[in-house]
Amino acid sequence: MKEKRDRRQQKTRQSILKAFKILLTQKRYSAITVQNIVDLADVGRSTFYAHFETKDMLLAELCDDIRDHVVSQHLKAESSHDFSDSPPNPKTVITHIFYHLRDDHRNLVSMMADETRALFLHYFKNSLIEMFRMIWRDAIDRSDLPEGFLLNHIAGAFVNTLDWWISRQMTDTPETIAVLYLQTVEPVLAASAKDSGV
Repeated sequence: MKEKRDRRQQKTRQSILKAFKILLTQKRYSAITVQNIVDLADVGRSTFYAHFETKDMLLAELCDDIRDHVVSQHLKAESSHDFSDSPPNPKTVITHIFYHLRDDHRNLVSMMADETRALFLHYFKNSLIEMFRMIWRDAIDRSDLPEGFLLNHIAGAFVNTLDWWISRQMTDTPETIAVLYLQTVEPVLAASAKDSGV
């Protein structure tokens, strides 16, 4: 019974998130109301608030959704890219994130178009930190820098790279952007290693 209830709650949560994503392609984030979301998701307001305290929490969930997608599925083929034969290393994970963001371009542009920009980038940066801790675990463990500082730095560099890429209408390939990003953070990780002699 509990499993059935949990499945139903998860389905409702996904319906709300799906409605939110659809609305992001139609209007600016600031113009989307909770009523718009519940109408499209076909749920009551009390149901919405049982899952999300605010509309901003939906934005945070969307960022976590991007992260979870990459972490759980980066070895599966997708319509725009296929890393199924690639080992899970920083380059494939980072490239996959950029592909996923480009594929979700309409939502991304909407979230970056108004006062939501800073909020989205803040949530997205925070959602990346755990993933970056995973993919650079060895380098972080060897670093002389405080872990929180180093993770904040490399997540911040990712967000700045994304911002720059969007400002160029995402004309560069995800592979190119991933290489540019990695060329800026991997030397920092290497230079901060305890055994680097610096």
